[in-house]
Amino acid sequence: MIFSVRSAIDTATLAETARYPTGAQTCPAHLARTGNVVWFGYGCEESWNGGIGKLDTAAVPPAVTLDQQGVNVRFHHAPLVAAQAGDTGPLVAGQAELSQSSVYVYAVAAGKLESRASGAVVGSDLADLTLAPDGATIYTASGSRDAVEAFNSKDLTRAGAYHTGQYPNSVAASADGKYLAGGVRNPRDDVYVYKVGGSAPVATLDATSDGVLAPRGLAWAANGERLFAITRPANGSEPALRVLKDPTDR
Repeated sequence: MIFSVRSAIDTATLAETARYPTGAQTCPAHLARTGNVVWFGYGCEESWNGGIGKLDTAAVPPAVTLDQQGVNVRFHHAPLVAAQAGDTGPLVAGQAELSQSSVYVYAVAAGKLESRASGAVVGSDLADLTLAPDGATIYTASGSRDAVEAFNSKDLTRAGAYHTGQYPNSVAASADGKYLAGGVRNPRDDVYVYKVGGSAPVATLDATSDGVLAPRGLAWAANGERLFAITRPANGSEPALRVLKDPTDR
């Protein structure tokens, strides 16, 4: 039997400050936050037991609840999740790594998810997704496409694309919403930085002197002056952190 927990880590000391058990055979894997609620995608590999759980940090004691995705939705394993940080979301969940990937958009009302839109619009082998800071646009990286793609979060209509080449596996929006970074599983020139709405990258960066960019491997510093990249050996799993300075000024 597998027992799974989520940990809270102090970002100043890197010390673990709390643990929140999520239950047997849950395998929590991805996190997003709205207000005081932390949402998480859970589900062990290849068992169709995936779902969305929530950790209510304002409850005393903090409370974990599973199966928040709706009675007619089930994920193959832990779904990718992303959210606008405000109390009402939206929250987006994606069915990862399947030959036909689907995304689901939810509003958040009184700590519960309310379905808004869903569809198989992102192609196959979805590896990463994120939301623009204002919650209006979903950005996705799917292995079957040659670009990071944008969709309106209200109805999943297409809202543009940002070319990366084959097998995009990471996407991150800057905190001010002005820039988008997309990554691919290539040994060099593996990160493309675009101004949102632009047709050509403002920078093409090499995050890996050897190895490849890891799936979901990009994140911006809050001030936009650094781009963090997680890499790993091409035939291994040991992660490494790369810090890319001034990612929009090349």
